[in-house]
Amino acid sequence: MKNLFNIIIILNFGFSYSQTKNDSLILSSYLKTELMFAELVPEKILNEKIKFIQESLIVEDYGLPSRINFSDSKKHKPVHHWISYNIISDNLILTKLDLPFDINGELIYSKNKMKEILKPYLKVLERKTNVDLKKAIEIAKENGLTKIYNWSIDYENRKLVWTLRSKLENNMPEVIKINSKNEKILSKTIEISIH
Repeated sequence: MKNLFNIIIILNFGFSYSQTKNDSLILSSYLKTELMFAELVPEKILNEKIKFIQESLIVEDYGLPSRINFSDSKKHKPVHHWISYNIISDNLILTKLDLPFDINGELIYSKNKMKEILKPYLKVLERKTNVDLKKAIEIAKENGLTKIYNWSIDYENRKLVWTLRSKLENNMPEVIKINSKNEKILSKTIEISIH
């Protein structure tokens, strides 16, 4: 860990002088994220299941903040930025994790908040649930959901619950909730938007 810290300091120092301010800000944020993941996530899961995808800046342009790719950031003043990761389970994207940073490169979430965010995903990745993502999709299809376009896992009433959404023929979302411990269907509903 000491060697990793020394490498990070050298990299941070070198990049801060050789790159633009935005480049060094993103690099610093990326390194802070990697260090936090190293503390919170088992090494095997971190190396195999959590994959960096992109960084993007929220910029101020004509008074309206907008999200842009980092490569387009040279001509804009950043307000804050995001670093995105995919969490992968059984070759499926379990979730996309967007981590927000302020203008000083500090993660907006505390370490405890990150533990809370990662907890349901780590349960799945550590195989501490009876229902993984593939099984949840299979159960949803067995219960009539055919065009599944979204899924998540989170705690509801102290139970770890899969929520899967599918489009009906009228484009209304049908939602099924599955207990990740015993495969029990907790609810199956149609979401109706009220305008």
